[in-house]
Amino acid sequence: MEGYATGGVSRAKFMKLSGEEIPCTVPVLCTVREAALTLQKFLPGGSLRLITEAGEVLSGSDVIPSEGAVQVQVMSIAEGQWSSLYCGAFEGFDEAKLRGALQEAWPGDWQRRRAEPEHPGQDTMDEELKEWQEQCREVLQEVVLKSAGPWADYWTFGHAACSYGYWYVRPPYPTRAPSIDLMVNDLKRWQKIVLDLEDEFAHLRTRCSGLELGEHLEMAIASLLRHCPDHRTEVYWHVGFEMWYEPFAMLVKWYLSSAGFEESQQDILTLVDNAITGFNSYHTPKDTAAQVAAKVASETKALFQEVDSTRDWVQARELLSDVETPKELAELSSCEDPHLRFIETVDERRDATRAARMRYALARCREDALSGKELELSLLLTWQHCIMGEKNQDAFREHDAYAKKGRERYPMLRNTESDFVHLLSEASAGESTGKSLESVALRACRAYLDILFFHPFDDGQSRLARLVFDFVLTRAGYTVSQPERIFLFSKSAKDSEGAVKLVELVNQLIVKPKEDWCSPLQKWVADHPPPGLQYKSRWFDCQSYPNDVPP
Repeated sequence: MEGYATGGVSRAKFMKLSGEEIPCTVPVLCTVREAALTLQKFLPGGSLRLITEAGEVLSGSDVIPSEGAVQVQVMSIAEGQWSSLYCGAFEGFDEAKLRGALQEAWPGDWQRRRAEPEHPGQDTMDEELKEWQEQCREVLQEVVLKSAGPWADYWTFGHAACSYGYWYVRPPYPTRAPSIDLMVNDLKRWQKIVLDLEDEFAHLRTRCSGLELGEHLEMAIASLLRHCPDHRTEVYWHVGFEMWYEPFAMLVKWYLSSAGFEESQQDILTLVDNAITGFNSYHTPKDTAAQVAAKVASETKALFQEVDSTRDWVQARELLSDVETPKELAELSSCEDPHLRFIETVDERRDATRAARMRYALARCREDALSGKELELSLLLTWQHCIMGEKNQDAFREHDAYAKKGRERYPMLRNTESDFVHLLSEASAGESTGKSLESVALRACRAYLDILFFHPFDDGQSRLARLVFDFVLTRAGYTVSQPERIFLFSKSAKDSEGAVKLVELVNQLIVKPKEDWCSPLQKWVADHPPPGLQYKSRWFDCQSYPNDVPP
């Protein structure tokens, strides 16, 4: 149980689907991944999904609740290349044995041998060092694979995206000690990637179960595209820099293997590989997922239909009617901030850092609203940086976007951004349609849904939509008393009737805030430093490497 947090035993009870209790205990503050090492002994045959009494599905890095029942489901994995890779990573490796083998095989510290440049004008030191590093890496890679097993070959995946001779996996240092630390830490990073991927694959297999081939492929590929460097999503590893298609094809084939295609429809893996590597482009096409799914569906005579949920919303939007805001509005019973309360209950329960970022984003949003700023794309970008905790997106998205577990697609067309900017301007307070002055409830709801169904950025749309909704209300001097009734329910791009009902609900909940209602938010921001506003180091990226500290 090395690596577990100390401090006693968790009182959580683990239960099978049958209701039978699993005779297993874990330490307090134990993560799901750590607990799985013990639970797997009682429930072999696949990866595990842990679900709390509240129905929350826990991810690998989540901490096991300190008490209560936790349901454990076995997510079966089909036999094939992915199951072999996952099982090897799950079993792990003997770190002491690996370090010993690397020390014994070390070819000696680097020393410059050539006194004169082999080619005039070249940097002899760099060329000679690079040659030595490649030879050293080959020797040590063989040792790693022999000691840990075939699953430990992260170099094949990492270097598949190599271009212009860049290193995608950091080369050895000129001396032994830091080189051994580097290889051990990189193997731990690779192990974490494989284990996290199975969490992602298991969710995908559940979501795609029973779907037609074309839709299954589109949903899976759209979900996995977040690991491509062109997509600015909150991930800690990417599949490359320019030649993204080789490792991405490998990634998609691993998923298909886990879902049983390798056993039943091997040709599908080949067709997918050909469709992805056939792009031969340094950037992912705007409609990558739809293109690949359409090509494979065409080859196999399967059904496939492209979806345009943004178009569906624009059509539904035209039918969205206004509901007059009551002239006499109730006032908040106290100086509470309903949106802040939502962050402290819903967001905080999910992730403390996510909640902290959202507090800062809400404070910035309110500041902009109270200063009379217009709702523009540049303003959304500022809030987006706060939401995501990194300044990694400075424009409208460049690719198709998906939501509702892949069942809604928002294509990136030539006029998508300009249409969005035009519609966004309608949210400005006092905007006249030429017929009558629109209510604040209509403008807030419409802008909220515009964010959801145009999906302007690669990630964080639901949180951004909440800020836009809050901005419109705050600028007009209002808030809503129960935001959870608005934010916690799914919306459909086609549901014009549901959009009207949303406006009606906001009119019921709209209230006037008390004078000091923002004080708790302002005090929190004043007492806490901004959380994580920086670039992240990403693995398999030739432009930067993660820190040498263990992952």
